[in-house]
Amino acid sequence: SRVILILIQGWLGHSYIVLLVSGNMKAISGDIYEAARVDGATPFKQFMKMTLPIILLQIAPLLISQFTFNFNNFSIIWLFNDGGSKIDPSYVYDVGNTDIILSWIFKITFGSQASNVTSNQALGSALVIVMSIFVVGASGIGFARSKAFRKGVDI
Repeated sequence: SRVILILIQGWLGHSYIVLLVSGNMKAISGDIYEAARVDGATPFKQFMKMTLPIILLQIAPLLISQFTFNFNNFSIIWLFNDGGSKIDPSYVYDVGNTDIILSWIFKITFGSQASNVTSNQALGSALVIVMSIFVVGASGIGFARSKAFRKGVDI
């Protein structure tokens, strides 16, 4: 069922990325490719040295926001299979084999009806704060390292 969830998420998110990348590729001037051909660049070298850096410059914020969204994509997991079957019955909280951190925190915070585990809102709140610090930190590092928001970037 993990593979099915990955396929569903890929199916839901690919169209936006494909449209953005194809739009950015169409915006690249053909003159630079012609100049590269005159200079003897192979199509692979043109892609690696010209097309890919330009596209990554434009879609870096999208990739970072997609990471953040998929890290917190609770709805696919919860609506599709409620986190899946338990990994190990000896665990205190029902950790399913397809649970992500957010769906596991939901089970901790609001309890699990399947095994009558009581809710623990203090632990759930603490885990959400730790997870938020991680996601915001990773996103901040990604945005800081990307050249998308710097002024005077040479393309």
